[in-house]
Amino acid sequence: MIKINFITLEAGWIEGEIVTEEKNMYFDYSWISNFLNDLLKATLSIGGYIEGMNREKFTAYWEPAIDDWLLYKNENNLIIQINCFEDETRKKQIETTKIQCDYIEFIKTLFDSLTKLIKRVGIYGYRTEWDEEFPLSLYLKLYDIIYDKNYLDLKEWSLEETYCYGSHVSNISNELALLNEIFK
Repeated sequence: MIKINFITLEAGWIEGEIVTEEKNMYFDYSWISNFLNDLLKATLSIGGYIEGMNREKFTAYWEPAIDDWLLYKNENNLIIQINCFEDETRKKQIETTKIQCDYIEFIKTLFDSLTKLIKRVGIYGYRTEWDEEFPLSLYLKLYDIIYDKNYLDLKEWSLEETYCYGSHVSNISNELALLNEIFK
């Protein structure tokens, strides 16, 4: 069992908690790092859903304290280790928190929590309060994984279409269909 609750998002701060049967981890991170974006990238990266990206580690800022997050998988289990330091020098560690849960359950819970957040503040409201864009494509990828839609499969453009550079594209119609399905 895992619960994720984003309590507030305002003036460049995101406050929330991650609750399991064993742990209750509270956080209140500043705009210095892009916490949700980093969390989504790490979660998707360790599952192999983002190619060529090793983003299992990131830092979130409490100011002046920091949390170094490390996510990894052991079969179907997700392990999150959060090392809290007094400041960026990392000379004095305050505590270490370890959270374990089922990987897919975490993805579902994270998706549901983000849906509640975005329904509450809106996409533009998120941008205004956080001064960063909502990680919409990563959010849609969570949904695609949960419901096994495969809507977000990428198409490779030919070298002729990209002037010999090569590129991948997605289908905006599929992406809009997913958004419509989520927020109907």
